[in-house]
Amino acid sequence: MQATSKLKPQDIPRLYKKHKSLRAIERATGETYAIVQRRYAHAVQLGLMDHVAMGAKSTEALKNPKTRQRVKALRTKRTRHSSYILTCAQNNTNVHMPAWANLKALAQHDDAKIFVSTFLYSKRGLGARNDKASLDRKGAPKRDQDEMWFDPQVVPYINNDRVEIAKGIVWCGELNILPTASRPLSGLEVYTGRASMVVPHTKIAMQSIATIGGTGTKLNFSTGTVTLRNYIQRKEGFKSEFHHCYGALLVEVDDEGHWWARQLNADSDGIIYDLDRKVKDGIVTEGNRVEAIVMGDVHVANIDKTVAASTWGEGGMVDVLRPKYQFIHDVLDMHARNHHIKKDPYKGFKRFVQKKDDVEAEVLGVYEFLRNIIRDDCETIIVNSNHDRHLGRWLAETDARFDPVNAQYWSKLNSRMMDYIAADDGNEPDVLYLALSMINADFEEDLSVKVLGSAESFVVCPKFGNGIECGLHFDVGPNGARGALRSFAKSIGRRTSGGHSHVAGITDGAYQAGTNSVLDLEYNRCGPSAWTHSDIITYANGKRAICTFFDGKWRA
Repeated sequence: MQATSKLKPQDIPRLYKKHKSLRAIERATGETYAIVQRRYAHAVQLGLMDHVAMGAKSTEALKNPKTRQRVKALRTKRTRHSSYILTCAQNNTNVHMPAWANLKALAQHDDAKIFVSTFLYSKRGLGARNDKASLDRKGAPKRDQDEMWFDPQVVPYINNDRVEIAKGIVWCGELNILPTASRPLSGLEVYTGRASMVVPHTKIAMQSIATIGGTGTKLNFSTGTVTLRNYIQRKEGFKSEFHHCYGALLVEVDDEGHWWARQLNADSDGIIYDLDRKVKDGIVTEGNRVEAIVMGDVHVANIDKTVAASTWGEGGMVDVLRPKYQFIHDVLDMHARNHHIKKDPYKGFKRFVQKKDDVEAEVLGVYEFLRNIIRDDCETIIVNSNHDRHLGRWLAETDARFDPVNAQYWSKLNSRMMDYIAADDGNEPDVLYLALSMINADFEEDLSVKVLGSAESFVVCPKFGNGIECGLHFDVGPNGARGALRSFAKSIGRRTSGGHSHVAGITDGAYQAGTNSVLDLEYNRCGPSAWTHSDIITYANGKRAICTFFDGKWRA
């Protein structure tokens, strides 16, 4: 015969207030979890306590049963500050002291406000990673395993509210997302409506959400964390440990209320880079050189001139950050004879009217662009890209007899192509390389340029985490499939940085740049767009950030 439970619904409010969760009540009373759940549901039905929403971070409803606070009925607070450092902290876990000290040093340097959102994770199995199973912070005997606590270092900075930190961007400190969630931004695309959002989570992620009407792309970010790796040692825990990032999101706000966001990703020693700044041992230094910048797709014929001036103009981003390498994707747009519109007589006539139908002139424009972005101590890497390859497709498919504007150039380029193949035992050259060499046979040396071949590897920071592969455009995925950011996060066995989609994003170790072209082109004009002017900055320690331009500016 089954024993009768001694636990009554009237006991639940008192026990919940003491133990903070139904699982803790189960352990304290020795009852089964099913019985505890039934008694809790009965207590709510009798009006003895309010229903506590899953993931709620406050016990206010228990302190005052008459209140009707719900996670779903959030009020957005507003604050105005020039700079914010946004991160999160796990319960019953110590902070990573070097990273935390450097974040505070940067906050003091920038007069930035620090927000730390707290999140809860199962206490079963915790402790092995930071000795909490045996000692507390002062070396005293272990705490009561049912006690919930947060590192005193972060307590003064805790902000679990929803806060509008600038017009159009919301800090979602109320969210309590498990650190083992593989896609922390998934399902939250419309959570803050039209406004961009910052989600507290141990992973660093970024997602661009398409909008319509030229209102600007919505950007969703997750933060990284300041607490140590502390996971249940099962498959999801091991995976989450691998992608666990110490750091934060920096949001800068100018006097007009416009904002810029960048990732602050600390290495294992806690060192943090932000643009040309380095924070080590609590000291901020400026004028540090970055390793590389992966530029958003260039498309010279349709480049955004304001963004180009802010990037390569005198005193622009390249002059300030002084990268050792600048990676150029889709340098050629092939606007003059794009194969997508070759059967559209009206778009073809439009190019004729605008005098933008000359392929040779477009290739000359690429050469002039490369000449103008030369820096003495920076190598320009042209990544093999789909728009660059369109030149080869045009050469192979065009009947030059019916293209009088380009007939002579087609003939010269075709002749050079045939000569190259004959001289190189049937091997075909990269057609863009061939076209540039027709302008200047020594262009690679003269312009400090390297043109990568199809699927040619180029790894930066090889000493850090197996390096970062920057030789892929992301248009072709593994095994010939269509390229997608998530596919590169799962393949090739190392971190990657690429372009192609014009949609900036971060998924695990894969970073994708946006574009340097104008945001309103023929093929994205009729629907919502997630395009942004975004570049990937790679620092000397192998950490990265995505820098997005707004109103022609790359920082506040």
